[in-house]
Amino acid sequence: MATAQSQTLELIERLGGASTLPMLRRRSTEQGRLPDTLAVSVRLATLALPAMLRDVLDMAEEEHHYWGLEATAAKRRFRTPRTHQILHAALSLAKQQAEHDLVGARGECTAVLTATDLSRIRTLTEREAQLGEAAAAANAALAAEDYDEAV
Repeated sequence: MATAQSQTLELIERLGGASTLPMLRRRSTEQGRLPDTLAVSVRLATLALPAMLRDVLDMAEEEHHYWGLEATAAKRRFRTPRTHQILHAALSLAKQQAEHDLVGARGECTAVLTATDLSRIRTLTEREAQLGEAAAAANAALAAEDYDEAV
């Protein structure tokens, strides 16, 4: 999903700029190659990004939920780095969208990210910090176990 978002943002930057779109429209009518629906396509691609972010947030919340259900400390330690990585990637996608000129706070998609979405992002930020500490502790515990086995 990170690759899909990066490629979509790159395409939006190339095609969705204020000066680029009129030039492409003029060229499409002169050469007859591009459809006149390019502006609509760019807008739909821009609006699809928050929907993809919601899916990523759902996946991160589900992963955190199952991490919390692990019964034993050993299983939780084993799962912690993966869960931390998923939450970190989800937050990275959210940050990339928020900071992008055409999508983020100054862009067209701001109204699409609801207060619930922003609340979920804040919750994941808190969970990611907790998981960062848990991942460090899990790695230290695994290293200690490896050391004990070596001795």
